[in-house]
Amino acid sequence: MVVSTEKKLCVSVPKQEGERVRKELKELGLLDERYRIEERRGRLCLPFKGEADKLRYDVEPCALKPRLRPLRKKLGIRYDVIGDIAIIDWFDGILATATDLLQTRRDIKVVLAAVSGVGGQYRLKDLIFVAGERRTQTVH
Repeated sequence: MVVSTEKKLCVSVPKQEGERVRKELKELGLLDERYRIEERRGRLCLPFKGEADKLRYDVEPCALKPRLRPLRKKLGIRYDVIGDIAIIDWFDGILATATDLLQTRRDIKVVLAAVSGVGGQYRLKDLIFVAGERRTQTVH
């Protein structure tokens, strides 16, 4: 997967001061946590949000990579994986989400939806096929 970089103004500090300045920016609500902190030539580039004139540190333009959101947050769902099968709860628009899940997690081959809560002696859910290979067995 290719992650593109974006131009962003950053606070540039010597590496040994990085943690202290990072904490300070975070406490002030100025650390932009949507981007990764990067090291360049013994200095750390800390992405910030807000106005540069309010800072007492060196500011320079940096090309930073955005932090990747966990897939669960990106898709807005929770899911369980057993072997190569993902199990998600049923909701409207499930087919599009299941397709996204199959495309982003190459290790998942089948998406099933739970259409009931757990029940019975073995505490099982009723599952239906949603997307991927049409099967319900896997090796775990």
